[in-house]
Formats: sequence, C-alpha cells, structure tokens
Amino acid sequence: MVTLLALAFAVWELANAGTSFGPPKLLVQPPEEVWFQLDDNLSLHARPTLKCQASENAESFAWFKNGRPLEVGGDIEWVRAGQSGTIQFVRPRRHHEGYYQCFVSNIFGTAVSNKVL
Repeated sequence: MVTLLALAFAVWELANAGTSFGPPKLLVQPPEEVWFQLDDNLSLHARPTLKCQASENAESFAWFKNGRPLEVGGDIEWVRAGQSGTIQFVRPRRHHEGYYQCFVSNIFGTAVSNKVL
C-alpha cells in the first residue's frame, strides 16, 4: 500500500512539474515572407530577424536555407543562443535571399516551421 501511494505521488509530481512529454511545439515562427533592406548601417532593432521559439522541452534548434543546413555565424547570429532559435542578419546581403526553415528537436521528435522567403 505504501509503495502504491509513493508511485501515485511520483506520477502526480511529474504531471504537475511543468514538464511536457512529446516533441516540442512551435510557439513563434516567422511569417511566410520577410522583406529586408540591403544596408551596412542597420540599427540593432532594424536588422532582419527570423523568429523561432518553442515549448520548454526543446533541446536543439537548427535552421536550413534552401533545404541545406545553415551555418550560423559571421553576419548571421543567434538571438539568445540556446534559449531560442531566433536568428538575426547583421549585414543583410543578396546571398541571404532564399527559403529558410527552423527545426526544433528533442528525443521525442522534431517540429518544423513554415518555409520563409
């Protein structure tokens, strides 16, 4: 009887701990089209940004451009790296044009954003 109560209590704690099981869920994703200006002197708030935020059980974020893994770095940077999948273009250029998708994963699966042009 004590074992059964301990098990029931453990299950109740897990259910109420805010831990969600299953693949991550996308909470914020970019619109289908993002327009940007080619300019070296953009302020921090004017830089083109592709948002990708997921439920708290997300373990990793990855971006793909035209179906290939995107190397983030240089003139593309993570916004709050590790906490979200949002990226920002520091110096937008023509070669940044393309289709982008955010992939959010954990051990249960992957959520994929809509394609962004």
